[in-house]
Amino acid sequence: MAPSDLGRGADHRGLFKHRARNRAGIAIYYGRFSDRLPRQTAETVVELNYGIQATPWFYLTPDIQYVINPGGTEIPNAFVFGLEVGLTF
Repeated sequence: MAPSDLGRGADHRGLFKHRARNRAGIAIYYGRFSDRLPRQTAETVVELNYGIQATPWFYLTPDIQYVINPGGTEIPNAFVFGLEVGLTF
């Protein structure tokens, strides 16, 4: 019996010496849908991101994901792009 969901990742701060507060991340996620959902099996996501600490109070984190078997259905694999913006008050 396969696990219903798994996830692993790593995060590294200071990938570049002159940008010590930035962080790079990589992760992989696997999720299996309920057997009660018709025609849905499992989905896998591979994710890469890079957090840019622009100032002590502002950061940007661009993100790219590759989704294998989206929604556990026959939808073609897909790239997903995102951007997280953070402010500290």
